[in-house]
Amino acid sequence: MKTLFPHLQRFGKSLVVPLCAMPFAALLMFISHLSVTWFPLQQLAVLTHSAELILSLIPLFVSVGIAMEYTHNDPIGIICGIFSYFLFSQTTELFISLGSLNAATPHPGILCGLFSGFITAWMFNAFKDFSLPEYLGFFAGKRFVPVATGFVTVVAALMFSFVWPALQHLTKAITEQLIYDHSAIAFGVYGLVERALIPFGLHHIWNAPFMMQLGEFTTADGITVHGEIARYMAGDPTAGHLAGGYLFKMFGLPGAAIAIWRTAAPQQRKRVGAAMGIAAVTAFVSGITEPIEFAFLFAAPILYAVHALLAGSGYVVMELLGVHHSTSFSQGLFDYLVLFPQSTRAGLIPVVGILYSLIYFSVFRVLIVALDLKTPGRSETSAATKPEINEDELAPQLISAFGGQDNIVHLNACITRLRITVKDPQLVDKERLKQLGANGVVIAGAGVQAIFGTKSDRLKTQMGLLMA
Repeated sequence: MKTLFPHLQRFGKSLVVPLCAMPFAALLMFISHLSVTWFPLQQLAVLTHSAELILSLIPLFVSVGIAMEYTHNDPIGIICGIFSYFLFSQTTELFISLGSLNAATPHPGILCGLFSGFITAWMFNAFKDFSLPEYLGFFAGKRFVPVATGFVTVVAALMFSFVWPALQHLTKAITEQLIYDHSAIAFGVYGLVERALIPFGLHHIWNAPFMMQLGEFTTADGITVHGEIARYMAGDPTAGHLAGGYLFKMFGLPGAAIAIWRTAAPQQRKRVGAAMGIAAVTAFVSGITEPIEFAFLFAAPILYAVHALLAGSGYVVMELLGVHHSTSFSQGLFDYLVLFPQSTRAGLIPVVGILYSLIYFSVFRVLIVALDLKTPGRSETSAATKPEINEDELAPQLISAFGGQDNIVHLNACITRLRITVKDPQLVDKERLKQLGANGVVIAGAGVQAIFGTKSDRLKTQMGLLMA
């Protein structure tokens, strides 16, 4: 597992790319639902079509994300990721539509993106230094990558076209009979596992099939989309099973943050209250929960186990109440409001959410006091205030804390955490990273994750410039 972890964290990070376009698509859908006299209906229809087009391109974004991650953002790699996706999807559709290979639908969804992205990564790393005789020199090196990618993509598409009809029927059976016919149990398990994977940064891998693949819907314009997010935005009445996330992100964890604040030592309460207040507002507005979760994950793992169970129960409750809502990024106030027009019974979310806030507050307070858990403000080590460090000065100190430039093999970041692959994890100074502002540090094998919140990507860019 330790050897596999760095590869899994890179793959998980590559799946974040499609999510970057989702809030804009959601905003277009929201505007298109507004009935205002100064907005012509024809233009509203254009906005709807534009949003549906973005949603249909999710598999392309998957391909580009994988290509970016495994070719180190090389322009040739990114272009090949786009080229391979369209070639794979169109070739697959052509082969499937021929005679006995005909299936109910020729749209494999994000599977096209996964295959084309990894084909691109494989061909790029295999042929980026490829040499040819001088008279064929134009096609040497990286310029040979598109040729190799195109050839392998066509062969892979042909092979996939034979497998897809059977795979499609299997996927449909799993989706309808195992997941949507037992949605309360299925999405309860989804919510529990998703939270359990958060500490390792592997939740994006678990999210991908639910959010971007399961289920299929064709709009009135003939655009086919897959997954909970795209289907919900496109108007599929059978989608919208991600409402449970709002309960613990907007309400539950802020309640936990209040409990952590109120149980802190009196002399530490002001400092802890400020930190937890910012984290609670962040969770409520944007749905980003790591600043709260990592405040108690390592100090009190039992609290995180309880949190994961409560998170899973939120999905069960929303399913039993018939609430349909979704997300474009992470279930926060923005998503709640923007995606509200397509929702069903979403007015129950704040009502049940307040109850969840009280449950989180009560359970966390009782456990912290009864078990004397060392949450922020309750131990001697938490008394020290982190020194104020200008963000512009962080990059060189972070490089040093990760063991120096020579120890960093691969540098990347997702929405809330730096994801680093190192040569020697023993050289990583976890305490120094926390002093520099990390809410938590996870080391597994050669993979290191440091949670710095939404500034992680900026820090990665600054570190990359210094290491160039």
